[in-house]
Amino acid sequence: EALSRCIGMKDCAKQRICREIDWVKKTTKTRVDKLQLAADEHTGLEILHLFVLDLLGRDTPAAIIFEQKSEEDFKTTQVVTAFTKGIAMGVLFLLNVFFAYYSVLYGYQQGQGWQRQYLFACLAQMFVEMFINETLEVAWMNF
Repeated sequence: EALSRCIGMKDCAKQRICREIDWVKKTTKTRVDKLQLAADEHTGLEILHLFVLDLLGRDTPAAIIFEQKSEEDFKTTQVVTAFTKGIAMGVLFLLNVFFAYYSVLYGYQQGQGWQRQYLFACLAQMFVEMFINETLEVAWMNF
């Protein structure tokens, strides 16, 4: 019956409240779906961001400026599930095993002389990396 009283008015308070509630329901559904996989830190930051927007008034110039500044200062992150990370780790592990096996087979075909040269080259590379490159990096970064 309250809605029937609002029909003749331009913008009834009940209609406006209903529109706001519908907007909140729709926005909440999309945000909850988006944050389902996020860490607690990301979820808390998003809730705090929405709270500040509500305090400023979602459609006010202050809220719009806050939203634009937040988008500029804080980059969005993409959530990667533990399952996807596990698949990536498994693929990398299998690739490492394959290339190590390939290197062993290649060394076996080349003979002992080549294997000694390869071992010397690996040790020389390790020495250069540890004692020259890392030392230069520390000197460059700290002085």
